[in-house]
Amino acid sequence: MLEAAQRWQYIAIALFVVLALIALLYAISQIQRNKRLHKLAMTDELTQVGNRRCVLARCDQVQQQAAQLQQSWCLMIADIDYFKQCNDQFGHEAGDEVLVAVAKTLHDTLRQHDSIGRSGGEEFLLVLPDTGEVQALEVAERLRLAVALLQFPRFPAYQVTVSIGLTQAGRHEQVREVISRADSALYRAKDNGRNQVVSA
Repeated sequence: MLEAAQRWQYIAIALFVVLALIALLYAISQIQRNKRLHKLAMTDELTQVGNRRCVLARCDQVQQQAAQLQQSWCLMIADIDYFKQCNDQFGHEAGDEVLVAVAKTLHDTLRQHDSIGRSGGEEFLLVLPDTGEVQALEVAERLRLAVALLQFPRFPAYQVTVSIGLTQAGRHEQVREVISRADSALYRAKDNGRNQVVSA
């Protein structure tokens, strides 16, 4: 009877270990699934950079950090010039190709701690933490030049450029106010002939 009792103990322990492993594997799979869903919810499907929700959340984080550490931060809005003409002349597949290439170029040209998100259409928001206006202007000019160097073998007649509106955030400003000022600077860049950086 003692041997039988010990056997049942071993079986119970083994079952407990198996059940614990199953529960652990299920928990890990749920965590991974939630991470995938979160990434999908925060990523622009076409360009694979952050979407508007993602970049606005990043703005809030950077603003709070800047207030706590008494740092400057800047916001840019980059808009592809004459994008509708690209779609009209070469088709929407070409337009998608341009969007993907521009997003990748902007992302790869930014510094490691900067962030980018597609805010809609052909417009991108770029967040530069711990950055003053002079430094941000240098970054913006690098971005503008990098995009202007892009080439598209399937439609070589098209040259893509971007206009960029830039602003340094005030320490106690709301994010929407910062975005509005950068947007005004972008419109001035468009009005002044495009393919340029304007700060406000």
